[in-house]
Amino acid sequence: MSTSIVIVISILASLSFLLVKHTLRPKKPPLPPGPKGLPLLSNIRDLPPPGTLEWPHWQSHKEKYGPITSVSVLGQNFVILHDRQVIMDLLETRAMKSASRPKLVFAGDIVGYDGVMGLMPYNRTFRMHRKLTTTQVSPRSITRFEPIQELEILRLLKRLHQDPNSQKLPDHLNQYVFLTTPEVDTH
Repeated sequence: MSTSIVIVISILASLSFLLVKHTLRPKKPPLPPGPKGLPLLSNIRDLPPPGTLEWPHWQSHKEKYGPITSVSVLGQNFVILHDRQVIMDLLETRAMKSASRPKLVFAGDIVGYDGVMGLMPYNRTFRMHRKLTTTQVSPRSITRFEPIQELEILRLLKRLHQDPNSQKLPDHLNQYVFLTTPEVDTH
């Protein structure tokens, strides 16, 4: 086989591979409007020059292309949000995907604290827990615990009066917390 045939077959195989790869690739949603880039370099010439303020440059993009624009630099796409309302809408509608906590395997899975509100991912369960917590411990709802706290404070003072030994003060305080907490939890 001659070298020219091998070269032609290699070129045809490469072109068919690229064509198949391009057609089978999943379709990405279109990017927001932005300046057209050069092949390979993309929009590298559309970046603000070094040593200048960036915001006037991106403000000109807002005037040309709208509140959401995009540029691509060396194959990396950047979406630029110019409007505060657009940013707030995106954060509110996509908060479950973008604002979750990192998964802590040791604390959550191994130790078993995955049901603790501070370690929960941001999802429906977390929002339900947060809603219940705010209704239970809001300044208005906490007033219903005052009679329980007053009763237990009187009992604590009585115990301290009967046994004024300062070395037992931690025991008395622990007993106060121990007796008050179940009462508050059950209400």
